[in-house]
Amino acid sequence: YYSGVFFPDDNSSQTIIVSESDVVNAELTIEGMTCTGCEHHVNHSLTSSVGVIEASSSYETGIAKVKFNKSKNSIEELATKVEKETGYKVVKKEIEKDNGN
Repeated sequence: YYSGVFFPDDNSSQTIIVSESDVVNAELTIEGMTCTGCEHHVNHSLTSSVGVIEASSSYETGIAKVKFNKSKNSIEELATKVEKETGYKVVKKEIEKDNGN
């Protein structure tokens, strides 16, 4: 519960969406998360990335869902950032097929 001290919500970042067709939803399967602190760490890593609109993760399922602007970032770059910043291993990266486009 105190992990928010280490990964505060920073709502000062702004994302400018050029085109709705550039927005994609993705899912990262992550090994190594064991608590809500882990979720905060992953969420902070993702939401501090350029082009990320929103992100949420669950240590119970091992899944992080992220919505981002594909013209600003890629799922590969996001996965690499999570691994580098958190130490957890991303074992699967998947772009949702139906983004409403």
